[in-house]
Amino acid sequence: MNEITLTEQLQRFSTGDRVIDEDVLKELLPKLREIAFRQLGKEHRYVPLAPTELVNEVWLRNLRRGGYRIRDRNHFYAIAARAMRLFLVDMARSAMAVC
Repeated sequence: MNEITLTEQLQRFSTGDRVIDEDVLKELLPKLREIAFRQLGKEHRYVPLAPTELVNEVWLRNLRRGGYRIRDRNHFYAIAARAMRLFLVDMARSAMAVC
């Protein structure tokens, strides 16, 4: 049987195929958590999120929708990092608006 690569699965996902194998998600999650940890570390103020929570928020709000043209796994991770950063910026803006 010819197995497709992670890059091919991500490209299918980006073109509208919403079925991602659980194994693919298991492969993506450790790197996504690492990216989230780095993004949270850049925050100067206390952010009440764990890396896994940030990954979940970004996945549910942005990445799951698709609409990205993913070239390879590194490009996917770059998109994820940017989405995390934008989420944190929005979160900070909301906190500042309340003050």
